[in-house]
Amino acid sequence: DVPFALTQIRAMARGDLSGRLDLERMAMTGHSFGAVSTQAAAGQVFARGASMPAEGFAAFVAMSPSGDSAGNDEAAFAKVSRPFMCLTGTDDSFGINPSVNSAADRLRVYAALPKALPAMQVVLTGGDHFVFDGRALTGGPRPGDARHQEIIDASVLAFLNAMLREDRPARAFLREGLAAAAGPDARIDWRAIPA
Repeated sequence: DVPFALTQIRAMARGDLSGRLDLERMAMTGHSFGAVSTQAAAGQVFARGASMPAEGFAAFVAMSPSGDSAGNDEAAFAKVSRPFMCLTGTDDSFGINPSVNSAADRLRVYAALPKALPAMQVVLTGGDHFVFDGRALTGGPRPGDARHQEIIDASVLAFLNAMLREDRPARAFLREGLAAAAGPDARIDWRAIPA
């Protein structure tokens, strides 16, 4: 589906949306299984060497990411070469992927990304799997959701501005301001974010 969507976007850029799309500044984001699709598009290598990187994206955002099902995270993510952001929560243990048994398993992707790669991780204190989808499947918000969603919005927007637009204030916010803005409601990890 990802190559098909990219083909359609490129066709729209030549047609009805000519001059309105910047194909050099596209990012892919996904939640849960969509995060796995995002990881694949970023260059994750799966079992028996299968890989499906998608050319055309300049950055990636994975909400509730999943590590390698065989547990070989370093090899699985070694070829990811474009800026990558992970978002999860301390209670984000839900998953249909058998490699996700606890919220700690969601942290494996960030830990395995190449150390020189611009990367971030936002871990929402008390955040669960459904804070990212507005609780469409769970019957309404939980206390803390609004605050978590503020942090999600601010961090993703700053990351995309920093990586796609090379926006210096956004980079500074990621490096210096986001952790202070999040306070005790999230833990922020980052590396190789340019000044």
